[in-house]
Amino acid sequence: MSKTPAPLNSVVFSNGIRIIETTVVIIGGGRTTDKIIKSAKKLSGGKKLRYINPNINQDDMPSGNGHRKVVILEWFEFDHDPTIKEVNRKCRQMGYDHPTYGDGLRWQETYPSVKLEYTHIIIPEEPLCFDGSLPLGLFLSGDGNASSRQLCMDFCILDRGWPLPCVFARRKLPVTNYKIIKS
Repeated sequence: MSKTPAPLNSVVFSNGIRIIETTVVIIGGGRTTDKIIKSAKKLSGGKKLRYINPNINQDDMPSGNGHRKVVILEWFEFDHDPTIKEVNRKCRQMGYDHPTYGDGLRWQETYPSVKLEYTHIIIPEEPLCFDGSLPLGLFLSGDGNASSRQLCMDFCILDRGWPLPCVFARRKLPVTNYKIIKS
């Protein structure tokens, strides 16, 4: 579950980032974006979303395709206001990959009671663009109260710094056994 990150001046960063948490979600298996949003609209009490962007749908942000599989999401923050290019570089590091919109939607669905102190941002490798607009990221935000959670989309301006505090997701790739061939 999400924990409130410690103040920036009391933590140790490695290569400009700090890992906030690692979470697991199940994707695929026919659980489409439209089904996830329909269920999210039915949430009540402290799990109810205050706002869901109407552009989040299966046509624009497809999910649920393929067999069910486990995805490990690592949430990280920077020690400065990062640009999208910096976020992309961290997602492309060895052992990692970009998250998908489906990862973010399933995270919201799996952890509906988490109080979001900081905005959680999903920036896929190939983000959605409407009519030549800037790429769109998926945002899960709140003010620390579960009842203030929102599921939004916003433009990812490539050279703009994302103001602190916010955290970004990247997929941890499974470790595989490689055979080393001596030449």
